[in-house]
Amino acid sequence: MATPDIGINYDDITTASGLLTTAANDTIAPELTTLYNSVHNLLQNGGGLYMIQTSPAIQAQYEQFNSSALQCVEAIKSFAKMFSDLVAKCEQAGGVDTDAVPLHFPPQGPFDFGCGAPPAPPPDEIELGGGNGIRSIASPSTISDSGWMQSHALDTALHLPFDAARATWSVRFSSTAVSGTYRYMCQVHGDAMEGFIHIN
Repeated sequence: MATPDIGINYDDITTASGLLTTAANDTIAPELTTLYNSVHNLLQNGGGLYMIQTSPAIQAQYEQFNSSALQCVEAIKSFAKMFSDLVAKCEQAGGVDTDAVPLHFPPQGPFDFGCGAPPAPPPDEIELGGGNGIRSIASPSTISDSGWMQSHALDTALHLPFDAARATWSVRFSSTAVSGTYRYMCQVHGDAMEGFIHIN
């Protein structure tokens, strides 16, 4: 028996997205704040590890680490949003979107949803991770999320319009961009598809 090309379980998507969001907001971010404050107090004059020349250098290194860790938290939130955005929508008056209604449980794909009570028409649109729209990069902490991207060939295979997902995405460094290392990566393939741009 052939393996299906696509398998979608919306309950699993919701669970994973919720776990990521909760971990980022309620566990990791508060713990990073606690750790930062602890290290900061430790290295101050009167703290447990104060050396007039060495402590400021250690503080600066820890602040760089903390900044990178906070970027990881934002990346976790971005993954959560990418997963939660993969939902079918119904277009309401005034251009307001509402979630489509599952026509059977568990739904296994976007077209297992309808707009209204069964029998219902298919969803008006399918949102595939819309991204955050930020195209101007000013610092390594700036998050530019393209959203879900796929080729027009895949749009055709899934019977979706070409504007269902972006096929290309571009960003520019602003005139005030600071020096540093800028990382870009595919949220689907992770470290296997990443690169770095160094600005001095």
